Amino acid sequence: MDLLVFIVEMTKALAWPIVVVFLFLVLRKQISGLLSELRHLKYKDIEADFGKKIESISIEADKAGLPPVSEKVEIEPEKEYVLPDLRFKQIANSLPRAAIIETWIDIESALRDLARRHKIDANVVTSFLVRALLLGGLLSAADMKILNDLRSLRNTAVHKERLNLTSEDAMAYRNIALRIIEELKKR
Repeated sequence: MDLLVFIVEMTKALAWPIVVVFLFLVLRKQISGLLSELRHLKYKDIEADFGKKIESISIEADKAGLPPVSEKVEIEPEKEYVLPDLRFKQIANSLPRAAIIETWIDIESALRDLARRHKIDANVVTSFLVRALLLGGLLSAADMKILNDLRSLRNTAVHKERLNLTSEDAMAYRNIALRIIEELKKR
């Protein structure tokens, strides 16, 4: 094989990989922007989906025996930490990320209220409070897993710059949160 044939064959073999690498380098910012907008991503056995994570937490809540969300959540006048339905739906429709954050605040308030009822220091970081409630026998391991999963989703909502959340995501998150809040009120 002479030098000219060698060059032609190498060019044929390397043309597409070089074009792909070149396009990736030139368009990497645009590609990364598109990837961050994705709500669902699957590659081989790895799958990331905010909605699927909410579904899995809901299944955990069922297994833990948490009560279903009642049609009307009872709000005690002195402890109005659960955002009323209509207001929540308005927030969820326009700002689902904010709705998830507001829901987490409701969860924290319910945890602190439970701690106070049982004379446990509620003025600590939430992760310490959850551990104290677990050690005090007021939370089960299943409760703790659900709370940790909800916290993890809340962290995703707070810290992921471009997360395409829907109002349905926020409503599903809230429904699970209300289930655990109602259970905490009973303890």
